[in-house]
Amino acid sequence: MVVQATDNMAGCYEINSPGWESGRQIYTINLSATAPGKFVLWQSGPDPDTKVPMRRASAAELRDATHFLGFTATDAIVMEVPAGMPNQPAIPIGLYKGLDEHRDLTWFFFGFMSNGRAKPVACK
Repeated sequence: MVVQATDNMAGCYEINSPGWESGRQIYTINLSATAPGKFVLWQSGPDPDTKVPMRRASAAELRDATHFLGFTATDAIVMEVPAGMPNQPAIPIGLYKGLDEHRDLTWFFFGFMSNGRAKPVACK
């Protein structure tokens, strides 16, 4: 079931990404608010073993994401990374929301090992 995403982007998202050997991988992430502008992300499942601290993206990060992802990024929840951390990707790891070439609302997850279109879904 597809659900409407909230304005603050908290909720569950199904990610559809190219797989390493299997063609496509579909998995679900969960973003929960912990404080104003602060979130935690984990892959949905019975016992999430890793919860990643996240934050709202800055205006500069949204501009970079717009250039890198090829759609207008209007909001994002990205991973908190200590200052000076080496070997960071072109844009922060996280969930990006924006408008595609047809001005339709779109979501994209830029992840550690896989990237792909995302869509809001009911949390299980």
